[in-house]
Amino acid sequence: MRTSPTASGDREGTARRPSMGWGGALLGGLVVVAASVLGFAWVPNLLINHTFVRTAPRVRDPLVLLWIVVVFVLDSWLLVGLQRFGGRGEARG
Repeated sequence: MRTSPTASGDREGTARRPSMGWGGALLGGLVVVAASVLGFAWVPNLLINHTFVRTAPRVRDPLVLLWIVVVFVLDSWLLVGLQRFGGRGEARG
């Protein structure tokens, strides 16, 4: 009796890549944490301090909010990129 390749668990085109390992995962985690601290804490603090005396709150608050949204999107993109880079070979979308 013949078995199909999918029945035996072997699928074409899904060769397993070696996993990232602890060193790469730690480095990737530190990159995400550093980007998050810089983007969500340090830069908004500078924006608020710099624009506090130069602009009104109705200008300053949307500017800081826009920065937070941009950093959130970029940080999410970075995290997903690192997850795809360090995957265990499973098919990801």
